[in-house]
Amino acid sequence: LLVGPLRESGLALVTSASATLNVGLLVLLARRRLGVRGLRPVGRAGAGFLGLALLMAALVLGLHEGIRRLAGGGGLGVRLALVLPPAAAGALFYLGLARLLRVREMRSLLGGR
Repeated sequence: LLVGPLRESGLALVTSASATLNVGLLVLLARRRLGVRGLRPVGRAGAGFLGLALLMAALVLGLHEGIRRLAGGGGLGVRLALVLPPAAAGALFYLGLARLLRVREMRSLLGGR
């Protein structure tokens, strides 16, 4: 439905929406069937990750648009320049900000305690 008009962006949007719906349904089932309570820390962590992801997305989009305006053309080199530097900068920004904010999940992912 969205993949056609939005192309790759539509695929990413649909995948994200599907994953979000999946998590919501799993939380609902965990509460109802297993009696799991106390999921507020998970919600707070999710909100924090969402905030980090939005900041990273703004950075990546800005870099992508800046490179696109400067580069013009459409050869392979330009296409690689439109993807690789913004993706690398976004990943470094996300990890750096998560470390700066002392996100517990990120510390354990990177091998810290």
